[in-house]
Amino acid sequence: MQFEGEGVTGGRVVLSGAAPVPWRARAVEEAIIGRPLDAETIASGAEAAVKGARPLEHNGYKVDLFRGLLEEELGRIGGLG
Repeated sequence: MQFEGEGVTGGRVVLSGAAPVPWRARAVEEAIIGRPLDAETIASGAEAAVKGARPLEHNGYKVDLFRGLLEEELGRIGGLG
């Protein structure tokens, strides 16, 4: 993550375990860049990560897992956790 003041100016978000190879979560990046990394932005970013997710029969638990993981990690980066 790159910041200017409190605003996110850039960065990359990659999820491991979401696909056979690491998956870049561009929707998360788009949801947080240009905004302060506060609770509202974090929630938007985490929701963007799972929007449209189509889990397979036995891995639906990953949707909530990734949402929670992103909220936790973005919160740490933003100094909220």
